[in-house]
Amino acid sequence: MGQYLKGGRDEKWGFYNTYDFQLPSEHELQSLRALIIPGSNVRITELSDLPWLQALIAFLQKVRKTHPDIKILGISLGS
Repeated sequence: MGQYLKGGRDEKWGFYNTYDFQLPSEHELQSLRALIIPGSNVRITELSDLPWLQALIAFLQKVRKTHPDIKILGISLGS
């Protein structure tokens, strides 16, 4: 489970360390409105060397398929 900060009104922001394979649970996905994936100095060409990145990509693909109402903002890898 990620860490949470309280935002305005009843808004909560969760933080997950994907490189430690922390991702929102199915239960947490039920209440999410958006996911923000920040940039990294990792390049997509390093995909095969980084199991956590493979897990993140698979997770995002699952979210798009099973929770199309969750908005996803991804910042460029390799930045």
